[in-house]
Amino acid sequence: MLTKEKEWQAVKKKSAARGTAMMSIGDGAEWVQRDRAEEQTSKHIQIKLITWNVRGLSKDHKQREVRKFIHENKVDLLAIVEHKVNKKHVEAIIKRIAQGWNWVANYNAQDKGRIWILWNPHVLTFTAQIIHEQFIYGVIRGQSTSFHFAAIYGLHTVESRRELWSELRNIHAGVQISLLLMGDFNAIKELEDRSSNNIVHDSDVKDFKDFLFNTGMDELPYVGSKYTWSNGHVQSKIDWSIVNTTWLLQMPPTSVIIMEPFFSDHSPLLIVVDEQSRRAPKQFKFFNYMADQEEFHETVATCLAKQVKGSALEKVWQKLKNVKHGIQGLKSTKYNGVEIKVQEYKEQLLAVQQQRINGQHPELNDTERELRKQFEKWAAIEESIARHKSRVRWLKLGDSNSTFFFTNMKNRNVQNRIHVLKASNGNLIQNPEGIEHEIGNFYQCLLGTTTPHLPDADPIIFIQGYILPRKEQLNLITPVTKEEIKQAL
Repeated sequence: MLTKEKEWQAVKKKSAARGTAMMSIGDGAEWVQRDRAEEQTSKHIQIKLITWNVRGLSKDHKQREVRKFIHENKVDLLAIVEHKVNKKHVEAIIKRIAQGWNWVANYNAQDKGRIWILWNPHVLTFTAQIIHEQFIYGVIRGQSTSFHFAAIYGLHTVESRRELWSELRNIHAGVQISLLLMGDFNAIKELEDRSSNNIVHDSDVKDFKDFLFNTGMDELPYVGSKYTWSNGHVQSKIDWSIVNTTWLLQMPPTSVIIMEPFFSDHSPLLIVVDEQSRRAPKQFKFFNYMADQEEFHETVATCLAKQVKGSALEKVWQKLKNVKHGIQGLKSTKYNGVEIKVQEYKEQLLAVQQQRINGQHPELNDTERELRKQFEKWAAIEESIARHKSRVRWLKLGDSNSTFFFTNMKNRNVQNRIHVLKASNGNLIQNPEGIEHEIGNFYQCLLGTTTPHLPDADPIIFIQGYILPRKEQLNLITPVTKEEIKQAL
């Protein structure tokens, strides 16, 4: 039998041979394999953020479970709230659950220090800017992305949380880039966010709803259970992940995974931020503004006039393909970079107007008129594209709503994309390749594989089985009218 020390030395030698860093954590011979820093630096394309209310983290078994949770889920940043750990024990406990990680707490703002933020310095950095009794706010910087982040722990009464909403409004007003607020808000947003026989008063939801309305922030779509907290009798959704409009416009489509609560009464919230999104081939999309351009009809007529070979159906398919290529060519040569053109004409128009106002070049009236015409043209095209992509059919009269449309479009992308999939074995799959493979396997098992021959139909069923009345049979073969097509469209 090897002693623990000799056993540990033997493991380190094997680890060195494999190029893997090992370390011992806690008492006994329990080892956790650490991710190689070089691999994280060069290949890490995702940032995994988790906020979790873990009450009573002073207990050894909860520390072991949190350490295992971090390792198994490959967490990069973990915000723990309501841990109830005394300040004099915090450093030892954090070393036990996340050896080598950096951390920040809010003991200076509140004696009980309800919030910790721990992060892996090999993957990201977190710079705290405001440490408050109910939140810690700062900036997260990865390899190729950065955004503002606040870990939240709202106090238990409506009155005490009003200071939280006020401070968060101030933060939102001063942020120009993506902002993520995440954690235990101790607040519900709708009456349906609490499952119990207790009456939910308007005052319980008013402050939270007012905050969202005034700031324009919104909840990220979620995967998993509707409720995030339970005491065995009452269930509530009081843990939230909300983002500003800039996040929806600039960050990759993101969903929140509501994980199983395990030993806590709160569910962890997981967000995976892609630093390098895999882009699928773009599909052809026809935008309505193209039909209003002078070159459009000529381009379509030229493409349809080209001679093609094949059957009647093949000719139709080939002509439509030619039209698609013609429209794509027209778009890429004359209508590419719409946003840049809008900005360029806007700057030129402002410059000419400034010169004319100063009396330097009174002859610039015609130039100003032409620039205004071009600016209005390209601004209308930009808004038409955004409206088409977002599928929103209404506009506020006289107002340009490009930001609204782009935000709506990003929301649709989030809803139409599969971010996480639960496999048949219960594991969560988050990478695109794994999701694609799992879906393929599912339908292969559901539909089966190809077969060289099919069993013959049973003639007895045709003779004695259930059949439609003659009137219904005739209805099935009745030609479709143009009115019916218009009504369906």
